[in-house]
Amino acid sequence: MKRKESINEAETEKTKRKTILKNSKFLLVTALLLLVLAASILINLSKITTFYYIKRAEITVNSKNYDAAINYCDKILKTSDKDSKAIVLKAKALEGKNDIIGAIKLLNDSISKFKGEESLKLQLDDVINSLKFNQESINIYEGQSLVMPSKIKAHTSDNKEVELDVKWFAKPLSTDIAGTYILGGNLELINKPVECKLDIIKFTGNTEGNINNKSNMVRKDSSIYFVNGEDNNNIYKMNIDGTEKKKLTDIKNENNLITTFYNLRLIDDGLLGTKLTGYINSDYNTEVFRMDTNGAGYKVISQGKYSDILDVNNKKVFYKEYYPDSSTDKYFEYDIANDKSADIDHEYLKSRNLNTGEISITNPRDKMLAKYIQTTEKYEYSFMLNDKDINYNYFSNHSGELHKKDISTKEDKLIEKNILCANILNNKIYFSNNDGIYVIDEVSSSKKKLLDIKDATDINLCDGYLTYRDTSTNYIKLLDLKTK
Repeated sequence: MKRKESINEAETEKTKRKTILKNSKFLLVTALLLLVLAASILINLSKITTFYYIKRAEITVNSKNYDAAINYCDKILKTSDKDSKAIVLKAKALEGKNDIIGAIKLLNDSISKFKGEESLKLQLDDVINSLKFNQESINIYEGQSLVMPSKIKAHTSDNKEVELDVKWFAKPLSTDIAGTYILGGNLELINKPVECKLDIIKFTGNTEGNINNKSNMVRKDSSIYFVNGEDNNNIYKMNIDGTEKKKLTDIKNENNLITTFYNLRLIDDGLLGTKLTGYINSDYNTEVFRMDTNGAGYKVISQGKYSDILDVNNKKVFYKEYYPDSSTDKYFEYDIANDKSADIDHEYLKSRNLNTGEISITNPRDKMLAKYIQTTEKYEYSFMLNDKDINYNYFSNHSGELHKKDISTKEDKLIEKNILCANILNNKIYFSNNDGIYVIDEVSSSKKKLLDIKDATDINLCDGYLTYRDTSTNYIKLLDLKTK
């Protein structure tokens, strides 16, 4: 009886265990189903949320609410940094805020992480192609230190400015030789090659036009230095606005004595030039000098009776001395920093075209003529107006023609007949003839008379001012162009 009861109890216990196990499996399956359902709901909810944020980002980008668009994109990327749509929209928003660098870096980083994502590459191409680059250009004088720009400027489609870092491949080892050079570099952020045009300009201490007209005026920074015929041709200094006029030399008035300065050049804090002194209808002498720009420290560099500057760079002055007793010329090189002169041979000067003066003058047979020689031969003088045009004069016995010639097309245009001299400033051509001084606007071709005067010559120009030599008195006179 007891054995039978034990069997029944065992069967009952077994049945209970089966029921519990069955219930546990059911609960486990139910839990798994609930977990899958919850995960599915979360995934769908995440997709719905992402879809919502994407749509909101698109709307805010289109409405130019870029900060809100970036905020929506960041919410997506916080949970999924591989969402290409969010990356593209954020890049567009950054571009809209003119954070071009940020947009490019975001796309570059994302492309490197997610290989083969075409939409990111297309967006990066769109950003890069929207940038417009002007060719970089640098103008420096011979011997100056060359500092290449560390950044290149570009403009977006809506004309906003952006700067990108640039790495230059190479640069000239020396800037001592004038000329034009093209330097290559690369914008590493976008892997784009760029070029920089380097113009190493021949340093002369004045403009080419002023030098051709005997350099009686020169500018440095905000100051103008000029020969003042109203005060015995003394050198004066004044501000560009005409204020703070100061006398730098002290030439006294003396009967029949003529003194004047010409060939004025500015190098650093030094003013150099040639001084002529002589009596009317008598002998004269010339000397090459230097002095400080405040008028102090006047010093004669040359030794000969007749001396004149031939050429200048930012380190040295080249000049010639003539000795009438032996009818010989000597050539010298004056080191500005060391304040010393040294002999140089004629061939050395000739290789620099210095034996002809500051400007090379060529007649139709390519014969070199000295700058100040008076000649009955017809010869050509050329000087630059801008990158495209050359202006030149044909002279014959102080009566000539002013032409404009296009370098590329060789087109030749007559501008004016019977001129005495010409000079150029800011695309305006100033010239003199037998009845006055005129100006022609190079763009509009309009012509205007500035001054009634007979046979004025040696026109010099510096921002708002013109000087000329009155041949009736041989005095240099100043004209304020702002009043004309």
